[in-house]
Order: sequence, then structure tokens, then C-alpha cells
Amino acid sequence: MEELELSEKRGKRLKKPISPPSTIFRRSLTLALVLGSGCAAERGGDPPGRIAHVEARLDRLESDVRRLSTALDKALGIEEAPRVEGIEIGQSPTLGPDDAPVTIVGFSDFECPFCAGAVATLERVLIAYPAEVRRVFKHYPMPVHKQAVLAHKAALAAAAQGKFWEMHHRIYASQDKLDLDSLRAHAQDLGLDIDKFDAFVASDAGLKAIQQDREQARKLGVLGVPAFFINGRFVAGAQPFEVFQRVIDEELASPPHSR
Repeated sequence: MEELELSEKRGKRLKKPISPPSTIFRRSLTLALVLGSGCAAERGGDPPGRIAHVEARLDRLESDVRRLSTALDKALGIEEAPRVEGIEIGQSPTLGPDDAPVTIVGFSDFECPFCAGAVATLERVLIAYPAEVRRVFKHYPMPVHKQAVLAHKAALAAAAQGKFWEMHHRIYASQDKLDLDSLRAHAQDLGLDIDKFDAFVASDAGLKAIQQDREQARKLGVLGVPAFFINGRFVAGAQPFEVFQRVIDEELASPPHSR
């Protein structure tokens, strides 16, 4: 499948198509085999028989390339799983237009280094697709991360005062400081009402919101973070920008009724 090259500065996709690596690989193999065939023919081989032999080899090689491409997609976490319809957004924090044709629902953990690594990629996506993509944040602190729940409660406390994304950025920028004093310092720097912040963190309100997202993740089959659903299409892990670009462009090119 051909993809569209991206111009991030203007936030628009260029019209010139580029060939995916698998297509380039096939063409390179074809050229190499054809050149080899020509040399053999010049040395006195049977041209018709040699051509048939090369064509058979090409068929086998193309089949191998397709299998390798499928395996690569699976390794990258973008295998063709059934699209998940109707993922509930609820009161989850969002960035981007509400009517954007593409929605990325992401389950993340504030103590997870891989989730932190995905932050810059997602920011790049929103810069590249300012009118086409909406990002949704879902809370999924993993049990192995002992300070994650507190960090998520702090983010929810900031959200209650309209500063979720500001807190989100600060937490990911200083993952080595997720103790209560550091989180309270973030809240003060953001100008939050510290008494309301403390009361929210001490209450069960944050835990209830976190548990709702965890339960949603469980029903969706999420086993690790970060985990993303791009219009319901599952993408696992902190993938490079090009993986998000590929799926987004495919979604934008598809009829609205099929998204």
C-alpha cells in the first residue's frame, strides 16, 4: 500500500506518493535477478527456460516478502486485528478537535519510561495533523510501578482544576520525582488551589476514575502500556512517528462509514 509523505511545517500531506519499504525491496530483488539472468543468457544459457526459472524464483521471493512484512507488522504491534468499535471517551482528557476524523485513544502509565518516550511522538502527530486527529488520554498505572497511582491521582486533581495536560507534561518530564512533595510542587507552580489539590488526592475520586480506565483496558484486551487505538485499530507500544502516520493516513483515505 502506498503512503503519503508528510509536511509537518504546514500540517498538510503532500500529494506525491512514496513506495513503502516492501515495494522497494521487491523492485531491488527483481532488478538483481533480471541482471543475473541476462549475464547467464549471454553465456549461452537457454533464454526462455532461464526466464521461466527467474519468474518462478520471483514468485517465491514475493511470497516470502509478504510473509516477512506480515511478521514485521506483528512485531511492531500493528497486525490487522479486528477494529474495536465504540471505545467510550467519557470525561477523559482530550487534545485536538472533537470532530476530528481520527481519534487516538491511548492507555498510559505516568511511571512507565516507554509511555514517556511516546509523548514526543504524539505531540508530533498533533502538529502534523492539527485538524485531523484527536488524542484521548486513559489512565492505566501498572502494578509494578509503585508511585504511578499517586501520579495519576495528582493528574486527575489537576484536571479537576482545568490543568490536566500541564500536569501531564510536568510529570513525564520528571519521572524520577513522583513523590507527594514533588507533585504538590508541580501543583503550586501551575497555580492550582493547593487545598483542593490535596483534598482530591486524599479522596477516593481519583481511584474510581483510574479503576474505570483500567477496567476499560481489560475489556479491550490491553496487557501493557503504552497501548493505542487509532479509530479502533490497535497499536502496541511506543512506536515511531512513521507507524502512527501510516495508520492515520490509511484512516483518512478510507470512506467515513468504514472508520
